[in-house]
Amino acid sequence: MNSGEKGRAALWFLYPACLAAVVAALYLFTLYPGVGGETDTAKWQFVGKVLGMPHITGYPLYVLVNHVFSFLPVGTLAWRINFMSAFFAVLAVVLLQRILRGLLNSELLALGGALVLAVSPMFWTFAVAAGVYSLNAFFICLVMYLLFKWADARRGRPAGGREGRGYFYAACFAYALSLGNHVTMITMLPALVIFALATDWRAVLSMKTMLLSLLFVMLLAGLYIFPFIQTAMPSPYLENRVRTFDDLWRLLTATGFRQYLFAGGTTGLVEMQLPFYISQVSAQFTFFSLLLIMAGLLVLGWEHGRKLAFVATFLGANLCMALNYYVSHAQLQYQFIPSYVFLALVIGMVPGAANALAPHMDRGTRRMFSGAALLVLVGLAGLLVEGNIAKIQAKQREMALNEKLANDVIEALPKDGVILANSYNDSMIFMYKMVGERRESEKRWRVLHDTSWRITRVEPDPTHMTDGRTVYDLSAVERLMRGEKVDWSPLSLEEGGPIRHAVYFSSGDKPLLDRAGYTSEAVDLPGNGTGENCYGGRTIRLYRITGQVTPR
Repeated sequence: MNSGEKGRAALWFLYPACLAAVVAALYLFTLYPGVGGETDTAKWQFVGKVLGMPHITGYPLYVLVNHVFSFLPVGTLAWRINFMSAFFAVLAVVLLQRILRGLLNSELLALGGALVLAVSPMFWTFAVAAGVYSLNAFFICLVMYLLFKWADARRGRPAGGREGRGYFYAACFAYALSLGNHVTMITMLPALVIFALATDWRAVLSMKTMLLSLLFVMLLAGLYIFPFIQTAMPSPYLENRVRTFDDLWRLLTATGFRQYLFAGGTTGLVEMQLPFYISQVSAQFTFFSLLLIMAGLLVLGWEHGRKLAFVATFLGANLCMALNYYVSHAQLQYQFIPSYVFLALVIGMVPGAANALAPHMDRGTRRMFSGAALLVLVGLAGLLVEGNIAKIQAKQREMALNEKLANDVIEALPKDGVILANSYNDSMIFMYKMVGERRESEKRWRVLHDTSWRITRVEPDPTHMTDGRTVYDLSAVERLMRGEKVDWSPLSLEEGGPIRHAVYFSSGDKPLLDRAGYTSEAVDLPGNGTGENCYGGRTIRLYRITGQVTPR
């Protein structure tokens, strides 16, 4: 390489480096500052620190990587794990730029799609909050980048050559690892196999590939030995216990959630799921982007048919699973995040439309056309930033108030105090404080998960006039008051002996506990300075159970 080529190589390096710097600055500016945020954020903020086991499917790789990031010598534990999401989100965005660079043969034009992905609302949200999705997006982009580099190295080469096989083996290794983070990556397998066979079937069927594949499978199996270790330790937080291979199988196959797969049939798919997905895509990239997606698909197919087949196969398999998962739309929207990576890639192909029209354009016109298309994508990214940054900053303020509320409640608890969590979100926030920050070492307080003390069931209506009535089992509260042992699940706690706990709850549960015959007194909290017990727009009241009378 002569000095001129070296200079150009150094110059081209500036594009991904500058992209990484800009996106990292944006994410750090909007990073959630404290505990909580999205559905499972508080859980992800402590589960790695204690090497705990979250909900199915266990996410062993994520837990281990999370554990490493928990030792960063900056910020609070919550901030460090939020930063972990930002770190892998930036890597995913840079990798997408590198993929587009190979497809468009231009460093500059490749910036458009990468910027659009970086600031799309859902991707941005999980780039600044703890969760598994940024790492999943990183693996999607990494596997795709390595596979495309291998295909480019093989282009025009004789069949059976070894050019670029290192990229192929690296892609297989990354893919095996990715399954330890999010098992929905299994939907990439058909696309990977078809693309690999079409690129160089001899490489795929070689003895070396077979042996390496076996090694990678063993690596993945090793990751899923970790749940046995977590259970045996035991970790202080276990949502599942894995003692047998049957337990492991139930963990991996998401027993309890399988009932929601394909539950709506064709009618549900057409009338509910597909319209919801289209609305979500419009929310991520604006309605105008639907036209850009169609244009990008045409360009990708015109220039890179085999790579379009890979994208379409993975996107189709992933959406087939996601769209047939019949849960609430609030939960379902997270299942679409992998598809946004591919749609951003397709949108990013639009500046390459000039290549398809090259025979009808001179060089100057092509450059103007490509530059205009890039400006459209940059403008789209700007609109997304403008529309989302205020929402994320409002969420930052909400997180700061969550942190203060949790700390104030803990300060109000005496030794042996127990807080009855009012909701799933409250449960995770207080467990973060108890297990992650080890605030229980200051004084022996506990948190009881909302579903562990407020057990619900529906009693049928014998007249068949209604669907029945909800009945609450509060026996755990009575056992706490009597000093008996309770099931702290998912916490792994051992009590040294009978302990009469002081039991506290929030105002949202006062009507329920009043009806159950519990008497209580209010406990004042400092609040945020604007009024007693006031935290932003919410007024939170804490109560201590003082006794029990005959239920009304």
